[in-house]
Amino acid sequence: MPLKVLAVALMAVLLLSACSPPARSVVVNSTVTSTTRAGAELLDVITAATPAGGLPLATLVGMVIPDQEAHDAIEHEIASCMNEKGFDYLPVPYLPTDLFGERRYGITDEAQAARYGYDSPPSPTDALEEELMARPPVDETALFGDGATASIDGGLGGVSTVRIGGCLQEGWGSVFGDYVAWSILFERIQGLVGEAYVAAETDAQVERALSKWVACMAEAGYAVTSFEDAPYGGGSTAAVADAHCNKTSELASTWAAVEAEQQWSLLLAHADALSTLIDDTTIATAP
Repeated sequence: MPLKVLAVALMAVLLLSACSPPARSVVVNSTVTSTTRAGAELLDVITAATPAGGLPLATLVGMVIPDQEAHDAIEHEIASCMNEKGFDYLPVPYLPTDLFGERRYGITDEAQAARYGYDSPPSPTDALEEELMARPPVDETALFGDGATASIDGGLGGVSTVRIGGCLQEGWGSVFGDYVAWSILFERIQGLVGEAYVAAETDAQVERALSKWVACMAEAGYAVTSFEDAPYGGGSTAAVADAHCNKTSELASTWAAVEAEQQWSLLLAHADALSTLIDDTTIATAP
């Protein structure tokens, strides 16, 4: 496996009792979802940590993926395991994971567009990624296991698998308690992120803003019909027009607000299940 892919894999395989207070009921799209004390407490933690207008699932992702300290601890355990198996292993440097993307709602910064066009601006992690690409391959069997897999059911339809039995599982387990349990949790969160994005993309408010963006782009000389139809080959001139139209149509701001609403609805509906999955790991969600 190429080291850059490995780095992504490492980050992406990289989220009561009788005396407890009664369950709290919440309304989600006119249906009542019973929320346990643990689910309600998780919602309270996410609410407190999410900035106004922010995406609550981004907050949850930040709770369950490794920060630099946890990442370094994982890599230390992986290196020790690999060395015990007789293999050299140079720990992978910390590369922040972004499930949401800087241009999630299109290009919005006119100054950046004028300088880089549709290309992404240089990232502080570019040099690290190049260094990873230059590394020799690692022994995949020692790192990932000899082929044994565990089923990963995110609960949203479809079941994937994760390789077990290798040093990767040992390293992640040392920090999160159970590598497979963490993988199931993260799969569930990824599924909810995708579900909310699709729901927001087809929302009437977003579609109206998109229509305004299309009309603005037409006035600028670009015949586009959808968000994916942006003139990516048009260089900085097209990118600046795109960013200007995004701003005047309020496409990004509308889309972000609608997606936040969708994420909150999904969180309310899945708080109990997410709390249970978190309890299967050693992740601490309390402030």
